[in-house]
Amino acid sequence: MFLLNIKRQILILALIFFCSFKLISQAFEFSQFNSVNMLINPGNTGNHKYDWNFYNVLCNKHLIIDEVFKTIYVGGDYQFYIFPDKISVGAYLIHDKLVNSPLSTNKYFFSFSYHKQINNHTIHIGIQPGFVVKSLNFAELTFPDQYDRNTGGFNNKLTTNENPDNENLLYFDFNSGIVWEMQIMNIKNEVGFSCSHLNRPNESFYENKNQLNIDKTIYLKQKYLLEESIFIPQIIIFNNKELTEYNVGALFIKGIRKKSYFIKSYSLGTYYRIRNNTYQNSFVIQSGISYYRLNLNLSYNFPIAVRNAKYGVIKSFEISLIFNGFNAQLDNIKIPCEIY
Repeated sequence: MFLLNIKRQILILALIFFCSFKLISQAFEFSQFNSVNMLINPGNTGNHKYDWNFYNVLCNKHLIIDEVFKTIYVGGDYQFYIFPDKISVGAYLIHDKLVNSPLSTNKYFFSFSYHKQINNHTIHIGIQPGFVVKSLNFAELTFPDQYDRNTGGFNNKLTTNENPDNENLLYFDFNSGIVWEMQIMNIKNEVGFSCSHLNRPNESFYENKNQLNIDKTIYLKQKYLLEESIFIPQIIIFNNKELTEYNVGALFIKGIRKKSYFIKSYSLGTYYRIRNNTYQNSFVIQSGISYYRLNLNLSYNFPIAVRNAKYGVIKSFEISLIFNGFNAQLDNIKIPCEIY
């Protein structure tokens, strides 16, 4: 019966990085969903029991060649209590860079959420206004009209008819989301829906508009609060105009009672990513440890070959550090290891 309940989980995420290179745009930049809840849904800002949280995630994406995508996420949130409700304020920065590439992206977002508790139900409503800065050094690019007949190759020193209107983009972006939670005995259910790029900003370096489509995220997950552990099955579904992605998996957290031990708890998890027929699938494994108020997590994303797939998926290694503030919440259920 316990394992049959896993079928009821559906979780989705939304946020996609635009890249000018002919590579697959992954539905979500990160694989450790428990480390980037605020990115998955603005309503998750402050959706935890601590008075504040600080996040730091580094993701390295390996291509077939030696070049690597480097994505860095730094963020945090703080709580203001109006018992039994609360207001949360957060902010985050995402830096995305392809090594040896003239393109770089920086995202600066604020995140606000209101948490309303009604009996054993809780509603989390959040918004995320922010700015995105993209820089592209056209002097480092070559175009078809820069073919050098003398050398038999392309030469970016030659004149070109490609004249961008600007090499730096700055645009406003807006995300929003809502999360519903309900706890019955030792089972906590959670469902969320969020949208990114609600204002459909233009991110073209030329006069021609290239408006971002609205990305939609729906998710459902459960937390089984066992005697000394937590089991979290979930399915995550991401959808935009070009890509639909399903993330199916679970995370298991085991507490350690013995005070002489170095760690407070450890975790193991796995996810399988299913994409459109034109994209490869991938498999993610994750592990982590918790010591005092510090959480360290590692994960790796393995591409899975799919017949007739037109676009490949890059491998990625991810490491995250989460530092939790003090516990400011009286839990309805207190398990001995205090990891929940």
